[in-house]
Amino acid sequence: MEKIIRWCLLLAIAATLVSVFLSGLFLGCASLAWAWQCVSRRRLTLDWPRYYPFILAFLVSAVVAILFSENLLESARYAKKFVHFFAITLVFTYFDRQLVVRTTKVLFLVAGSSALIGIFQYFVLHKVELLDRVTGFMSHWMTFSGQLMIVSVVLAGYVISLFPSRIAFRPLNIPARGTHWLWLALLLLLLFALLLTMTRSAWVGVILGLVLVASVRNYRLVLVGVLLIVMV
Repeated sequence: MEKIIRWCLLLAIAATLVSVFLSGLFLGCASLAWAWQCVSRRRLTLDWPRYYPFILAFLVSAVVAILFSENLLESARYAKKFVHFFAITLVFTYFDRQLVVRTTKVLFLVAGSSALIGIFQYFVLHKVELLDRVTGFMSHWMTFSGQLMIVSVVLAGYVISLFPSRIAFRPLNIPARGTHWLWLALLLLLLFALLLTMTRSAWVGVILGLVLVASVRNYRLVLVGVLLIVMV
């Protein structure tokens, strides 16, 4: 049962870059499998991250905002999104570091596929207008650019961990040296697709994120990044 829960969670996370419906479907399957396991074992199995009190504070503030909104019924519809926070506890309960790395790699590959679709849309379908931009797997360019922004920063952090450094983090199952450059090429692909989205807010976000990642490698790179930002 634990293997089913892990696979459903992996698919739910990967599907966030493809379809909200599919992501919710796999998360629902993982939740049902977890509930069945708890009933069969007659024991509640959940691990809570240390930062979860901040999430609970956010949920409480959101509920208060709903209660004091002008249209209570309309605002209450958004409470259904709270179920996604339950995925955090499931991940902390059933994921080990090896599975985290595997899931992250799947996310990188799915984002790369979405980026290729975006590049195809730009150069072949000529989605180059401000009101008709590239969207990848998504239905709107803002969602697409936001996904590329987040995954690019995470991928940049993974890439610097693959190259020797005294302070770089070393993930489990480090691939052979030749594949290091493939992950770097994938990062450049994501950044190129992000450029084609013409979404300036996402550009700013990814630049600041990359500067932060560079500071992990060498704090002096932050100064270089700040200078480049000022120049741009």
